[in-house]
This record gives sequence, structure tokens and C-alpha cells, in this order.
Amino acid sequence: MQSIDIQNPSSVRLKYLTFLSALYVTIVLLTMFVENKVIIIASFHVSTGTLIIPLTYTLSDIITEVYGYREMRKLIWCSILILYMVATLFFLLMHLPAPKSEINVTQAYNIVLQPFFRDTLAYSIAAVMSVFLNSYILSKWKILVRGKFFWLRSLGSSAVGEFIFMIVFGFLAFFQVFPFNELKEILFFSFCYKIICNLISIFPASVTVLFLKKSEKMDVYDVGINFNPFEAQ
Repeated sequence: MQSIDIQNPSSVRLKYLTFLSALYVTIVLLTMFVENKVIIIASFHVSTGTLIIPLTYTLSDIITEVYGYREMRKLIWCSILILYMVATLFFLLMHLPAPKSEINVTQAYNIVLQPFFRDTLAYSIAAVMSVFLNSYILSKWKILVRGKFFWLRSLGSSAVGEFIFMIVFGFLAFFQVFPFNELKEILFFSFCYKIICNLISIFPASVTVLFLKKSEKMDVYDVGINFNPFEAQ
């Protein structure tokens, strides 16, 4: 059985999926750019990427709820592929010869961009383990409660997904970068901040979901699909 939705998706022109997908990839890229910048908030050491990444979970919940798990699965792999493409370009550009007059600029770029490939590798592993799980839980619960309680399903699935992401990405990307005590502090604040962000964003996310379902005339229920992250269909 294929995914069930209110309207046949083949007969509906999707007006907002492209924008939402581009926004998702943009936020993922931005997170990787600033991930290694550490700031202090209320005496806590905080990665600036932490301030941005909760938006990806809000967007993934919105996309999964309206357009279905399969669309979100394609988007997750697309974002990972783009990260590796950008990381490869950075690596090549960083190793091109530069004039001696630009040595300070070159060194600055190297310092900022050198961790990008490491962070991309860490993100891809963490995403496979957590972002897919977030969408899976949201989609499965939607079937069980017949589409009700998006706010509760979103909060629960995001809490699980973000906790796993925080642990996996944090240790893969930062274990040898920060002292262990500082890393624990960063991860603790990160999870607390993400939970607060989820609570704050759940109302606008719920309103957005209602708007999209009405505007797109679409509400996918992922009944009978293969939830395997590595499945093409």
C-alpha cells in the first residue's frame, strides 16, 4: 500500500515544498559553518551551531507531517550530499597556491574551514542515527493517533532525535577539540536549549502545518511504506 493522503499528490501542484527544502539545507549548511565558534551564555560554553540547529528539527517535523516520510528521507540525503560536495570544494580551494601577500588571509580561511569536513562526517553519521528516527517516530505516531496531537508528537520525536544527535555529533566532532568537562557543559546546555526551542516553536510550527495542509490540499499518512533510511522508495 502506498502513502495515504487527503488528496492525490500527483494531482496537486506543491507550492511550498521547494522553498522548505532549500531552507532546510541552508540551515544545515549554516550550522556547519558556525559549529566551531564557542560563545558564553550565562557562564555556559555554547557552540553557536546549537543556536541554529533546532530549526532543522522543526522544519523536518513540518515536512514529514505534511508531505510524508519519503519526502523527508530524500531531503536528508540531499542535505548530506550537499555537505560533502561543499566540504570537497573547500578542501580543493584551500590547497590551491596563493601569493605570499595573501598568506594571512589564507591562514585565516584554513583555520575556519579546516574542521568542515570533520563536522560533515560527524553530521552525516548523527543525522542517519537521529534525524531519520525523528521523522519515523512522528510519522508512526501520526498513524496511531489518526493525525491528531501534532504538537505532542513533534515535541516527543524531536526530544528523542535531538538527544541522540547531540551525543553522537558532539563526541564525534568535538571529543578531541574541547576538554571533557567543557564538552559536557556544551552538550548539557545544547540539549536544554533545544528543548526550550522546541517548546517555543511548537505553536508556530502547528500553525504552519495547518496552513500547508490546507494550501497544498495534502496530508500524507505513511501507511505501508518502507521506513528504511537506505530504501530509495
